[in-house]
Amino acid sequence: NIIGTEVESIAPLIELPNLEKLELSAGRIPQSEIERFMFTHPACDVIIKPRG
Repeated sequence: NIIGTEVESIAPLIELPNLEKLELSAGRIPQSEIERFMFTHPACDVIIKPRG
């Protein structure tokens, strides 16, 4: 659980299997990483929350 952690990269998560849900704050993670994650984890729900 990394809730509340200010991460700037999800690259280490891309290698993990069987993720069900990932919530990110908008503007923190590069779009290219988000797209790569979504491509490699099509069954995972990716939620981008607005900052604030």
